[in-house]
Amino acid sequence: VGFDRGEALAAAWRSMDKSGDMKLTKAEWGEGMRSAGIPEAMRFFNQFDSKDGHRDGILTLEDFDAQALAIVTAQLEREAAAAAQKEKEIDKQMKFRQGMDVQAMGSDQNTIATVQDLKKRLVQVYGKEVGFDQAEALALAWRSMDKSGDLKLTKAEWGEGMRSAGIPEAMRFFNQFDSKDGHRDGILTLEDFDAQALAIVTAQLEREAAAAAQKEKEIDKQMKFRQGMDVQAMGSDQNTIATVQDLKKRLVQVYGKEVGFDQAEALALAWRSMDK
Repeated sequence: VGFDRGEALAAAWRSMDKSGDMKLTKAEWGEGMRSAGIPEAMRFFNQFDSKDGHRDGILTLEDFDAQALAIVTAQLEREAAAAAQKEKEIDKQMKFRQGMDVQAMGSDQNTIATVQDLKKRLVQVYGKEVGFDQAEALALAWRSMDKSGDLKLTKAEWGEGMRSAGIPEAMRFFNQFDSKDGHRDGILTLEDFDAQALAIVTAQLEREAAAAAQKEKEIDKQMKFRQGMDVQAMGSDQNTIATVQDLKKRLVQVYGKEVGFDQAEALALAWRSMDK
């Protein structure tokens, strides 16, 4: 971005904000700072989070930088317009394919004439990783399309998924699934798609959420540790080790990442690395 401040901060934010909702958790912020090579900056999360007068554990782009907010907002608007255009094109393709005479294909085994045919084909495509179990394969197929993990697909996402699976003709099934609950709203839910796959994906997401919560606790612990370090005792040279306590703090910096920056655990790990 040519070292433009606003553009650079916008790019940094978007590299962390995978969902594009202009919000970051502590875990996302910490991961972003580590990826940028500045893990010590994790401690600034609470400072940004308090900017609006209260701390809720969520950092917004508005709190982070107003200039970057304007840039990212404009980017997202352009991307939304492009996505809407793409969805129109996919809808046009689907209508065209629906008009094709599939019966002309006769008894060709590659014909996808029913929802069951579609599911069998998806099991063929995705089943190898899960022993060709239908529910597991359909869950895997769904997650390959549902990037946000909200258990919903737009026509664009469904169409892209079918093309990736090598069965673009299956785009026409979107409306059939979408109508399953009695109305068409342009959104396909996993519940409409397959009940067994829904149970599997829901369980997977719950496990991942629990793991993310645990990771966030560990990051919070790291942040509190870093905030509590007495950097003033090191004088103007951050590398000065004047006391035994300075030495222990430095060893925790070096060895602490593997043990959540727990001082005793880090010192034990440091000792064992020397005591062969």
